[in-house]
Amino acid sequence: MEEVKAKLGTLISEKKRSARPDNGASWEQAFRSTFDCLDRLGIGNDQVSERLRVIHIAGTKGKGSTSAFCESILRHAGCKKTGLFTSPHLVNINERIRLDGKSISDEKFCEYFWQVWNRLEETCTPEQGMPAYFRFITLMGYYVFIKEEVDVAVVEVGLGGRIDSTNVVNRPVVCGIASLGFDHTDLLGDTLAKIAREKAGIFKKGVPAFTVGQEEEAMESLRDCASERGVEFLKQSGSVGDYCLPEGSDQVRLGIPGDHQAANAGLAVSLCQTFQERVDLKLSPVVSQGALTLDCLKGLELCRWPGRGQIEKDNPGDGGAENITFYLDGAHTPESMLCCSKWYQGATKLALEASSPSSGERWLMFNCMRDRDPNVLFEPLQTNHGGDGATGGAHTMGFDRSFFVPFVSSTTSLKGDNQSDHKWENGLRGIWDKMLGRAAGGKGSGGREALGRSSPDSSGATGGSSSSSSSSSVCSVQAALSTLRTYARQNNTKQIHVLVTGSLYLVGDFLRILKRVP
Repeated sequence: MEEVKAKLGTLISEKKRSARPDNGASWEQAFRSTFDCLDRLGIGNDQVSERLRVIHIAGTKGKGSTSAFCESILRHAGCKKTGLFTSPHLVNINERIRLDGKSISDEKFCEYFWQVWNRLEETCTPEQGMPAYFRFITLMGYYVFIKEEVDVAVVEVGLGGRIDSTNVVNRPVVCGIASLGFDHTDLLGDTLAKIAREKAGIFKKGVPAFTVGQEEEAMESLRDCASERGVEFLKQSGSVGDYCLPEGSDQVRLGIPGDHQAANAGLAVSLCQTFQERVDLKLSPVVSQGALTLDCLKGLELCRWPGRGQIEKDNPGDGGAENITFYLDGAHTPESMLCCSKWYQGATKLALEASSPSSGERWLMFNCMRDRDPNVLFEPLQTNHGGDGATGGAHTMGFDRSFFVPFVSSTTSLKGDNQSDHKWENGLRGIWDKMLGRAAGGKGSGGREALGRSSPDSSGATGGSSSSSSSSSVCSVQAALSTLRTYARQNNTKQIHVLVTGSLYLVGDFLRILKRVP
């Protein structure tokens, strides 16, 4: 795998997402080159559409969870072989291409990688070179699914939709749009209407589409795009809780925690039900007479999506402390961070009540990518969403300790983007402390306007000059864990509840060190 990883590293030509990929080509040109690459692989986009039954899913928040629910539902409904393509990966790149719910093996990954790499390299021309990193992995995903003859290929959009590398299927079986919000505005637009139009770029003529409930501005844009593109229909899916239950079942249990997952699961049920109606596969029904079937309920309950609402106990046998519990969620947008904060507060409230609030502490491990605004990510983390177990009073959510931790791994680090001065983490700490100070001063936790959107990269007091003893910027994940575990052992009557969030890359780093590889 090391040689494969090294080869993939050569395809990362630019660290900034807003820069032009694929040898300086525009995003539009790079997208069009995907079709050429498919031809070079001998699987033109017509073949992709003919040989794969695709469920294509876009969105700002929840598209990955929805994709995972779809795959699990259909696998438990009787699909003999399922394919799932998602991004990014948490620990191993194999996670992006899954067969029957499991990451593709190292052996198969290497086998298919070299088939794709060699064929593309052999057919390079001055006009058409090697595709960039994500485009290559996408091409490889479609190649694997065709060669493995999967019954269904559930494909999560990488970024946007209209000119995303995954959008090369002429006729998917059904398309879905998860919750929309503001993300990648430099690429997708600065209004919900513009963002919705980019996401709706996956709509195809004559193909049905579903969406979760959206802000009216976004919904209107989705309807307009659906009409322009001639979709068969665009329907709004409901919550999974809206369905009746079969006899003998008392509730829907979701394998991915969080109240917000009910909407994602509802979208997945709609997509899978429509998929079943339109393909010639002998599957057990997802919905029967308005009720979820037992197979569907099993698929929802047994679905796993690492790094999203994941709870893991530390392992004393591997240097850990038995009184530490990790809550890992890769939230990285304001909307997803709000959901993450509510989930974490609710889960820890129950845990604290089971013992006593005075015997537990909440710790935070945080980092985010440099194109994120930490001001808007911190706000929901510092807000008490109604859980009485919060230690910070009526308006603020109290963390006993907060650590700002550099990444170990990300695709950007393959090109030498490691920062040794920790200026970013020091800046995050400064903003965090400033927002806490304003909240404590009676101005509430809504620090966006008051702060004037402080930047972690700015110099001066916003950096690491805070005197707060409860927050720290540390040099590594290992250093943060060492401090945490030492404290936990010295205070072994306390239960330490640690939230790891802000980026899927940070969550992946913790999972790797904790040896909880997906």
